Amino acid sequence: MRRKKLTLPKQLAICLVIALLLCAIPTALSLTQTKDVIRGTITTLSSPFTRLLSSAGKAAQGAMASRDDYENLKQQLSDAQGEIGKLKDQLSTLEQLKKENEQLREYLDLKQENKDLILTDAAIIYNNDPSGRTVTLNRGSRHGVAVGMPVLSASGLYGTVSEVSAATCKVTTLRDETVFVGAMVVRSGINGTLCGLQAGNEHAKLQYLDTNVDYQTALQVGDVVVTNGFGETYPGGIIIGEIVEVGADAYDRSPYAYVRLYADYGATDVLMIVTGQSGGEEVTDREP
Repeated sequence: MRRKKLTLPKQLAICLVIALLLCAIPTALSLTQTKDVIRGTITTLSSPFTRLLSSAGKAAQGAMASRDDYENLKQQLSDAQGEIGKLKDQLSTLEQLKKENEQLREYLDLKQENKDLILTDAAIIYNNDPSGRTVTLNRGSRHGVAVGMPVLSASGLYGTVSEVSAATCKVTTLRDETVFVGAMVVRSGINGTLCGLQAGNEHAKLQYLDTNVDYQTALQVGDVVVTNGFGETYPGGIIIGEIVEVGADAYDRSPYAYVRLYADYGATDVLMIVTGQSGGEEVTDREP
């Protein structure tokens, strides 16, 4: 039958018991007045075990101290993690406040730049499609909003109100191919119609331009485009974007320009609805 090996803890326990017995023998011999030779011999033999027992005691004390240190470090780590969590929450709050302050400053600037417009703030509550062609705002007819009213972002013209309920409205943005805006190139004064994004294009198209104009000088990359105020939907002077490409139609050679829209359709949360003009009549229901 195969002998079962003693495990390390059991071996250590046996050694400690032997060490205790050997350490006790010199004391017992001294009480019985045994000869010094025998007592000296046993003392010599037991001294390694005495040192082992002493070392084991010190090791046990060290282990207890190490365990206390570990528990202390564990508690300190837990406290530090709690403080880090609080700092993260504070940082998130500060970032949100910074964003709100930046938006407030932008819209105060927007109102300052458009003193003749009556603006009602509104927030996007639903993105109707990932392309950014339509969004839903938290303002409706009870807030004075009507179909056809222009919608602005801090960066420029955003779109127009296309549907209204009592508490909400749907906005069709300049990214939709069905949108047409009377526009003007600021530098040259040339007028045309800005069309929403067509399939496969990243920019709006400025076309149907004024006749009898030298287009080679009237249209240049970097030119700023604004609303020209023609029609009843969009007041004049609202910034739209800038020209990034100039070309001519392959069939009739009519000129056109692609315009990068300034409005940010990915990050904007708050918009302004033009509900009227301070120097004129209030905006009413009208077709976009």
